[in-house]
Amino acid sequence: MGSSYHRKVSIVIVTICLINIFPRNACTSPVIVDGKYSLDSFFHPIQNNEECNNYYTNNQYVCDPNSYITYPDKQKLGDIMQKTQNNPIITCPFNNDGIHFGVLIISSFNDYHSNKINQGFDMVESSKFYAKLYHEKWEIGNEQCNNGILIFLNVKDHHLHISTSTFLKTNYISDEFINNEVMPHIRSYLKNEQFADGIIKTIELITDKCQEPLVDKRAEREHKSDNTTTRKQRYNDNGFWIFVILISVGFTMWLIWYTKCCNCCCGECCDGNPHRRRRDNNNVRNEGVPFNEPGMQYNNVNRMGYNNNGHLRARNVHKIAETLRKERERKERKRNEREERERNERQRTDKEEKLRVEQRKNEQLVQNGKRTKNGGGGGMSW
Repeated sequence: MGSSYHRKVSIVIVTICLINIFPRNACTSPVIVDGKYSLDSFFHPIQNNEECNNYYTNNQYVCDPNSYITYPDKQKLGDIMQKTQNNPIITCPFNNDGIHFGVLIISSFNDYHSNKINQGFDMVESSKFYAKLYHEKWEIGNEQCNNGILIFLNVKDHHLHISTSTFLKTNYISDEFINNEVMPHIRSYLKNEQFADGIIKTIELITDKCQEPLVDKRAEREHKSDNTTTRKQRYNDNGFWIFVILISVGFTMWLIWYTKCCNCCCGECCDGNPHRRRRDNNNVRNEGVPFNEPGMQYNNVNRMGYNNNGHLRARNVHKIAETLRKERERKERKRNEREERERNERQRTDKEEKLRVEQRKNEQLVQNGKRTKNGGGGGMSW
């Protein structure tokens, strides 16, 4: 009896250990907070294909937990994504490859736990964040080619965001193309709740854009460069004439002042030049009266410590030296205080910058991702 009981207990313990060691979908089980799945640790479309309802898609990255897309439409979507992935229309630095798409469809932010929403982020910023986050977590696209795109669809909140990788944004798909060409074409599909058709139309538009020759883009950049050069040349010409006008006005004003001050006519100064009279009087006074002539009253000089013979008074030498020393100390003290304030300001600025960098690293993992660090994209509401 006792051995049988211990045997059953041992079997239960071993079973529990095996379940804990080898859980289903290990490392990808979503986190539940307050009875809701957390968007910060969500399902993986391949490892959690049952929770994502990822069937008949040829193992493509499609996660639709609420089944907004029917199985026949998912099969059609998976075929198109597989075809686009195998079509080498992208010229990578290492090899030619297709475009890797991922699709994430949620019902609403209210149906899930979201740290971004709790932190006060609005729907648009939160959609952009989670699109880039799962672009990174799901590793959409070839890491060397960096050719992935993730489509994030929020059904009840009526918002769509497309996250593009760095390589595709730089060479093929600009943010202007996403916002001005893709979004207007799929708005009607989303309004009519034809989500599969809208996503398929998005893939087709992006694929057609990537198949355009890159020569057109280079020609467009050269055309923009020519227009910029023309504008710069026009600005330079205008600046030259403005400079000439300013020089002419300045010379005219100087000529009027010189004529009025010197009473000159045709460049010949008259004897009534007040500046010349002042200089002549100074010369006469300096030449006619010696500096140390007895009887002269040097009031300004006496204040500085000179006697009537032009020599320093001995009793004032120490006072002047003390005054100069205090002045030097005052200037040195001000300079030290200024340097201390500048040093403290630099230290405070450095600390604030380090704190901001640390916060960005902790709160926005997507900014440091390999695929979307400098990537782009666009979004819209319908």
